[in-house]
Amino acid sequence: MSIRLSPHPSRNVQKGLLFLFSILLILGLGWIDLQMGTEVALTVFYLVPIVVATWFVNESAGVAVSLVGGVLAAYDSEVMSGLIYRDFMIGAWAILSRLVFFLVTVWLVAELHRSMESIRKMAMTDSLTGVYNTRAFFDFLQKEIERSRRYKRPISLIYLDLDNFKTINDTLGHQTGNSALAIVAGTLKNSVRLTDIVARFGGDEFAVLLPETEQEAARAIAERAQENMVREMNANHWPLTFSVGLSTCQDELCTADELIQVADDLMYKVKRSGKNGILSQIMPD
Repeated sequence: MSIRLSPHPSRNVQKGLLFLFSILLILGLGWIDLQMGTEVALTVFYLVPIVVATWFVNESAGVAVSLVGGVLAAYDSEVMSGLIYRDFMIGAWAILSRLVFFLVTVWLVAELHRSMESIRKMAMTDSLTGVYNTRAFFDFLQKEIERSRRYKRPISLIYLDLDNFKTINDTLGHQTGNSALAIVAGTLKNSVRLTDIVARFGGDEFAVLLPETEQEAARAIAERAQENMVREMNANHWPLTFSVGLSTCQDELCTADELIQVADDLMYKVKRSGKNGILSQIMPD
């Protein structure tokens, strides 16, 4: 059984500690259960570490804690108590039913967690393209701005607009326009790093947040993304290009609104100067 962890190192540590806490907690409950004898059963309290492991680590961790709990409960209830069943199958059923109870709890908690995660993701993503929506993007941006200030690290933001998108909608229809937006979003995600945040800002505008990224590296990412997106548009015979603005903050006094505003202004300068280009600026001027 594999207890899969997040690719993010700090989350791995956190989940590992929570899994260890769950194991220690259920071992502690087993010891208390053993000391109290047969007069008081603590089986229901075993659900606490099981739920913690399932909810905060993953389903596999919940199963592992359940197995430990099942062994402890069987040892306390059937072995140390000296309880003798008239039939072996009755004893086996008592042990098995308790374990099934634990495992069903794991399944129910995992299903609830998956449902809540699905709802959370739906609230954060754009339904057409699958990338983050504006609200989620602003949340990420504010957190990264604060982190940038704390550790005095640069942060960059790409703001782009599809050139001639209205022509596609007017001549080929909105369904084709929607397909183009979805392809642009997918290509954009594949062109940036896993740590970068891609969002659709409504209509035909997109933004990419580049944490801990200086201007030179950010511009290289923007150029690669633009090249890949233009290639995809040409492959579909759509006359779409991309105007891109790039702002980089290297001063801890930059705000989220300023970072977006500068990138947006640069994008419109590209629009006015002939489209399909990239303009970048380091903040403050």
